[in-house]
Amino acid sequence: MLSRYIPDSYKCANDVVSVLIGSLLLTVLCLSAKAQEIGNEKPSSISVGVEGGWMRNFQSGRLDARCGCSDLDAGRADSWIADFFVGSEFSRYFSLGVKVGIDNNSTTATSLSRDSSTVASVGDQRIVRGILDLKGTIDVTLSYLFVAPYLNFTPFGRGFFLQLAPEFGTLLSSHLRQIRELANTTIISGGDTVTNIRFQNGSTRETLQDGPVQDVNKLHVSLIIAAGYDFRISEDFFLLAGGSYHVPLTMISSDPQTSHWKISSVTIGLGIRHRLPL
Repeated sequence: MLSRYIPDSYKCANDVVSVLIGSLLLTVLCLSAKAQEIGNEKPSSISVGVEGGWMRNFQSGRLDARCGCSDLDAGRADSWIADFFVGSEFSRYFSLGVKVGIDNNSTTATSLSRDSSTVASVGDQRIVRGILDLKGTIDVTLSYLFVAPYLNFTPFGRGFFLQLAPEFGTLLSSHLRQIRELANTTIISGGDTVTNIRFQNGSTRETLQDGPVQDVNKLHVSLIIAAGYDFRISEDFFLLAGGSYHVPLTMISSDPQTSHWKISSVTIGLGIRHRLPL
């Protein structure tokens, strides 16, 4: 079963995005006005932009096997992230803003194990039970619509910056595909050597699950720690380059068959920012 969208998530996402964007932009404008009123810093300005990039995801935790593939710690894969942002520079060194975008997470975990299972012998059509050497594979894909209010710190007044942002995501889709394969086609059963074995579906591969993640958490929260450089390409346009680490604060699923299942991410990306003087 392919990934499917969850209509309730869209409705929830629209409400979350509307409330957070409105309140955060109001906060940004108030802080900007206050900084202008107080200060000797440069005039405040509003910036808008887009950014996106490559994401490497790292999975951790355990999944109750059903295929012997329970350890998720080796799970990793590449995916992408993209967002639109609005921010305000309320001093030379600090700016506040909010990002809205899509965070696409995917991982693949494989492992070798031994498990007892019933199989068929192709040669003499026998049904036997024995200890099998298995290769397990778990592919996971999760997509979120996220809102991330951020604080930027530019220690030298321009160029290099540090960024801290809590990310709140609502689930758009989830998919988990769990497969087990025979690592070899010979087993010992009842003292006899049985060759050319297959699962009862007639293949050396068996799909155990192919559909949405069970009991998936629709709210995803993480902390983004980022650093980058702001290159001026004209008076009001800037090219952004940088990287970030996403620290997961919530579990992927509340399914009791899972344990401490999380996905952390490292990203590298580019963006463009346009400054609109007030």
